[in-house]
Amino acid sequence: MSTADKEEVTAQDVPDLETLIGKAKRAFALKQYEQAATTYATALENYAKECTPATVDIYYLYGCALLENAIASNNVLGNKQEGEEEPEEPEPKVEDDAKGRFFFGADGTTGEDDPEVDLFAQAKAAEQEEEQEKEEQGDVEEPEDDFEASWDILDLARTTYETMQGDESQLKLAATYMALGDISLETEKFDQAILDYKSALDIKEKLLPHTNRQIAEAHFRLSLAFDMTSGKLENQIEHVEKALESLKERLTILKELLPKAAESKPTEDAVSDPKGKGKATAVQENPLGWTPKIESLDNMIKSEIEAEIKDVSSLSEELEAKLEDIRATLADGAGGTTMDRVSRELDQELNAGGFGPSVAIDQPVNDLTAMVKKKKPKATPASGFNPLVPDAAVKNPLVPDSDTLPSLGKRKAEEDQERDDKKQKVE
Repeated sequence: MSTADKEEVTAQDVPDLETLIGKAKRAFALKQYEQAATTYATALENYAKECTPATVDIYYLYGCALLENAIASNNVLGNKQEGEEEPEEPEPKVEDDAKGRFFFGADGTTGEDDPEVDLFAQAKAAEQEEEQEKEEQGDVEEPEDDFEASWDILDLARTTYETMQGDESQLKLAATYMALGDISLETEKFDQAILDYKSALDIKEKLLPHTNRQIAEAHFRLSLAFDMTSGKLENQIEHVEKALESLKERLTILKELLPKAAESKPTEDAVSDPKGKGKATAVQENPLGWTPKIESLDNMIKSEIEAEIKDVSSLSEELEAKLEDIRATLADGAGGTTMDRVSRELDQELNAGGFGPSVAIDQPVNDLTAMVKKKKPKATPASGFNPLVPDAAVKNPLVPDSDTLPSLGKRKAEEDQERDDKKQKVE
């Protein structure tokens, strides 16, 4: 088979562009980010090798898939991808009883002579194998990091969106800036993240109402970037306050719309053109790209408003608690980033837990000396006492007292006298 025939067969095996984009979108929705990124890459390789206004949406979606896959892999902001199984641990290799054993004494003998084990030879062989692997991998380039690849793709999309006109293209540009800011935040390039988030916020504030949740989200992301930058507590407070202000205004409008909201959505036939020119055409999703969602609170039904009120109220409480903590930190003069403050709190906990001084220097200590019962001191011998020379005044239990010993000389004289008396009587 010729090369041309092989290329023709390969091209026939690749699905069409719309099918590939549909598969990638479904995988992304199911949080199968690696599969989504692979499918987008296949689409770009076969149908959109250049980033143009017609294909820029695919580049943006591909960059977002790479970003989410990098986050999920690093387990920083995301969790393990759904459907991904934990790698199984290899079962331990069972060897023969007499192979590679060490026996000391008579225990564990098998009836056969155990083979000798040369540990030095094994270590040398393992070292040579490791060096050989390093030499083989020396010329192989390391694969590009997903964060870096995502940055390159999204930055390419950004340059294309900047050349396009219209509110929709500008909102796509703002979304691209937000994704670039997320990459910088994940890779700890906080200054760049601040710039990207600010660029996104400027566009959103021009095109969206202040009560839109995207405004509050942009302010909150900015506060996170400032939080990780030393000496930016005041900037962090500013953007948390603005995010909270946006959510409270949204909550007020939602509560006003709740009593007069419809119970269910009207049918498609009943939807009329807001300009009075007949029926409005529903916004269709771009099959080869994406369409920014511009919400309208007036079109929300009662159940949607109730769920939104609950969600916004919860977010507002969290921001209020966060704002209170930041202000307390600023009042205490404990500057630095969040990591600095956590480090100080951890040191305090460790010191309080017995890893450091647990009692203050000026704290009074209870004196328990009076409660301690002391043993009576032993009698000390006289100043001239020598333990190696027995003292006549000191009784030694191992040497009998002279008073208790019988008088050997007196006893012998009495026995001699009795013997003489008996001899005279016999005579």
